[in-house]
Amino acid sequence: MKDSKIRLHLRYLLRGATGLVLIVTLLILAGRWAERLELGFLRIMPGVSLAENTNRDAVVMVSRSRAAIRFPDQLKAFRAGDEVSRIFVLSSPVPSTAHRLGFFVSGDQRARAIPLLVTDFVFWRDLPIEYSVTVNGKVVSDGPIEQLSRPFFLDIPARFFISPDSLPSNAVKIGLKLRCIRDFTLPPQIPPALAFEYPFYRDGSAGSGSGSVSSEHGSDIRVYKHTSSVSR
Repeated sequence: MKDSKIRLHLRYLLRGATGLVLIVTLLILAGRWAERLELGFLRIMPGVSLAENTNRDAVVMVSRSRAAIRFPDQLKAFRAGDEVSRIFVLSSPVPSTAHRLGFFVSGDQRARAIPLLVTDFVFWRDLPIEYSVTVNGKVVSDGPIEQLSRPFFLDIPARFFISPDSLPSNAVKIGLKLRCIRDFTLPPQIPPALAFEYPFYRDGSAGSGSGSVSSEHGSDIRVYKHTSSVSR
């Protein structure tokens, strides 16, 4: 009687383990299938230096859906003209010229576990470093590094990544650059970095999202920024 109960329990355990293995296997296969069809965020592939005059070796970080650069960690005394840059290539061609490209621009806070403060505190305030982000060589965002204190979202029209014959480009390249504009010594704080994250294409005919929206460079690039503040 006791042996039969043990065998019954073992049978249930075996069936449960088999079912669990089957579910895990199906999830893995589904994930690979979705990734192969680019149903999620676009994979980012590392490229080359953005310009021949780049005079520092950039620290480059690339993951499944995020790419970032920063100056060498050992560099503390900066000189005007010091810069690092990198080009990254998106893994999937543009679906059509009616699509828009979207991604977040940040100071790589998420990867470095920097808390996103709800106050008006500004990282890298007055630090003489400028950033720029390009899509196929065209500037889509630039400014002082302190603008990256809070990540923001860019929604970019197809004219930034279509070819001269109005066909979608098969190799959309995202360029990142950090440049020092005057001599300074880096204070003991979190080193500045530049990242773009979670790129994807969306149908341009769909309505735009909600949020604080402004235009960039007088174009129809949409910039979504966080504007909440704390009552004092």
